[in-house]
Amino acid sequence: MLSAIVSVEKGIEAQLKTIMISIAVAVAFTLFGTSAFAAQRASGQAAYEIGTKQSTERRYNEARISLRSACVSGHLKGCADYGELLEKGRGGPVALDAAMLVYTAACNEGDPQSCAGKGGIYFKRKDYANAMKLFTATCDQGVARGCNGAGYIYEKGMGSTVRPDLAHAIYVKSCGLGSSGGCHNVAVTTRDGTGRSASKKTALALFKQNCEQRGYANSCYAGGLLFANTDETNRMKYFKLACDGRNKSACHDRGVIYHERLLRATTSSEIALNKLQAKRHYERACQLGREKSCNITIRTARLEQQVKDRELTEEWAVKSRVAKRELNAYRPARHCEFQEFQVYSGNRASVDRANKIIDSDKECVRRWRRNEARRLNAIMVKSGGSVTIRARGAKSWASLEYKSTNGCECTAELEAAIRRSGNEFNKLTARFNRRVVKVNEILRSGR
Repeated sequence: MLSAIVSVEKGIEAQLKTIMISIAVAVAFTLFGTSAFAAQRASGQAAYEIGTKQSTERRYNEARISLRSACVSGHLKGCADYGELLEKGRGGPVALDAAMLVYTAACNEGDPQSCAGKGGIYFKRKDYANAMKLFTATCDQGVARGCNGAGYIYEKGMGSTVRPDLAHAIYVKSCGLGSSGGCHNVAVTTRDGTGRSASKKTALALFKQNCEQRGYANSCYAGGLLFANTDETNRMKYFKLACDGRNKSACHDRGVIYHERLLRATTSSEIALNKLQAKRHYERACQLGREKSCNITIRTARLEQQVKDRELTEEWAVKSRVAKRELNAYRPARHCEFQEFQVYSGNRASVDRANKIIDSDKECVRRWRRNEARRLNAIMVKSGGSVTIRARGAKSWASLEYKSTNGCECTAELEAAIRRSGNEFNKLTARFNRRVVKVNEILRSGR
């Protein structure tokens, strides 16, 4: 076995060799109780206590050294915890081969916690049969990790028949052994109805208990998700607890919520606060390993652009409402009250006067149409867009065209205003044409 230690983890090969030999020697001399080995065991206990404290404070690089020392001194629990640091890559690189050797050495000396850890390595290597043997044996010995592992294999049916009822029962046992992960799994199976009837209310209570009493970040996050779309205050509360517990998804989701608040903010202080919080939480999620949260530069630029777009959209909405009010209240002005005149037969002066009056009225009609187009344009420009109304041809107001480039909501009101103006124009034109026809009839009759 010692030859297999070579190249398992850079920088700790020699220490692992020492560990393997020291564990065997220390355990072998336990019964003798010599003063030298008593002192060694006391030293191992002290190193274990220091390492445990360092792990609790997340000083994993220091904890590796202390727990390694405890393990070398024959402290089997120190070996189990040291193997876990190697397995999970805390305080250094992930080293599954090295962890396997440490777990195996301590397991061979009768430490059930290390045997459960060994089962975990088998599980990661997809050797579910050997993993299940170790998980089942250690669960019977009261090891929570063994129960969790066995429950998960039963729940997913890895290498065996799916047994959701048995999985839930084993999770309950694990929770009773003080495992936060086991209590979390009980809540998950309760939420999803695995091996029992589903109850989100009961699951939420279990998630909250595991979060608040045991500080289990995944339960905090899962509890927060159950508040989605119903209670943003509690959702943010539990996402914060989960984020503080290094749950990267919770940090990202808090960033998303601040992002959404930013888009709804109405004051400059709200915009600045929510923008800052969104950026901080995205950065935190990135640091914890969530790659989608990492490109803060692009995300922040996107936030700023969305705020600008929202402000511009609100400005357009205000202008659009003003334009709607003016259009709805708009009535085409009546112009060109035609002059009354009379043509006397054979009187050249009266004929010339009639033609001048008709030309004047005709120009008035054209000017009225042009002014109407300008007035409609002026109203529509207030909507914030580029709206063009043009009179095409000389006889029909219906040839007016309009175009909006900013998504203005005034289309229906504009059409109605153009229709009203068109009706006025058509009436005016018809009246003018009747006058021209009458004058021409008089001139042809020679009266």
